[in-house]
Amino acid sequence: MKKIFTFGISRKVCILFITSVLLLLACIVGAGLSNRQRGDKTRQWEQEQPGQNEPGQSQESDIEQEEPPRYRSDTAPEDCLLCNGGKETLLTWYFGQENVGFISLNTFKLSCVEINRYDDHKKLIEEPVKGSSSHILNTGDDGFLSLVSEDPNRGYARASLTFNNDEVLDIKKAGKFLCTDCLNRMMSESWSDEPYGIGVIDFRTKDIRLLEPDITAFIFNDYYITCDLRRKKGRGFKRGDGFVGFLLPGEI
Repeated sequence: MKKIFTFGISRKVCILFITSVLLLLACIVGAGLSNRQRGDKTRQWEQEQPGQNEPGQSQESDIEQEEPPRYRSDTAPEDCLLCNGGKETLLTWYFGQENVGFISLNTFKLSCVEINRYDDHKKLIEEPVKGSSSHILNTGDDGFLSLVSEDPNRGYARASLTFNNDEVLDIKKAGKFLCTDCLNRMMSESWSDEPYGIGVIDFRTKDIRLLEPDITAFIFNDYYITCDLRRKKGRGFKRGDGFVGFLLPGEI
C-alpha cells in the first residue's frame, strides 16, 4: 500500500510541474506576440504619419525646395505691364488678340505682327483680304527697326529686324517693366544666358520668348517660328543687322 500511495503522490507532482511549465511557456509566447503586434502597429502609424517623430524635418525639406529667384525686380505686380494688362501702353489694345509682336525688353516698345486682323472694336475680321501688306516701324532712340510683311489669308508673316541698342538685354531696364515672377519666367525659357534684348510676345497669353543667337527655330505656343541670326561676314552687315524671321501659326 505504501508503494501505491507513494506513486500517487509522485504522479500528482509531475502533473503539477508539467502544468506550471506549460503555463509559463504560454505567458512567454503571449508576451512576445503582444510586443510584436504593438511594434507592427507602431510601424504602421509611422508610415501613415511620416515625419511625426522628427518635427521640423518636413519644414526643412520645404525650405530646401524653395530656391530664391535668380533675377530680382523692384517693380510690384500691380505695376508690372504684364500683370496689370499693360496700363497706359499700346499693350492694352493688343492683349487678347490672336497675334504676336516684337518687343524690346529694354524699352517695352513693340511692333505688332498682324497675322489675324481685328476691327476697331477688337473683333476678329474673318473676311479674306486681297494680297499682303507691309509696314516699317522705328522705335527711336537707337532702338530696334522692324520691317514686317504679312499675309493674313495664308496665315504667316515675314519680318526683318535691325537690333541697334536692343541687341543687348539690360536686366535692370527690363526689371522696370516686369515684376520678379514675370522676369524670371521669361528668362527661364531662354537657352542662353545672354539672349537678345528683343523677344516675341504672344498677345493672347502675354508670354514673351527672347530671341537668341544660336536658336534658328522654335515653337512658341500656337506658332512655329524660324529665324536666321547668323552673321554674314564680308557682306556689309553690321552687328545687330540682317535678322530675317518667319512666323507661322502652329495649325498651318
